[in-house]
Amino acid sequence: MTQNFLKKFEIENVPSRMFVHKKKNRSCSVCIVVISKAGGKFREVQTIGVNSDAARIEQLYRQGRAWIRNQSGLSDMFEQNAE
Repeated sequence: MTQNFLKKFEIENVPSRMFVHKKKNRSCSVCIVVISKAGGKFREVQTIGVNSDAARIEQLYRQGRAWIRNQSGLSDMFEQNAE
């Protein structure tokens, strides 16, 4: 029993990696979601938005990357210098 508890504890504390994913829908629109991979499993963390316009999809993709940076506490040195 202790061994199972330790395995579960190790999996939950593995740092997850987050990615922005463009998911195509049946309605020909694209859903932008942030996914996390931890313990060998993918999990949808946040839905950023849905659109069918290419320019708006790219904007949502950038918003997803910004969301990841904000959640992980990382900052982009290039964005700070752009101001």
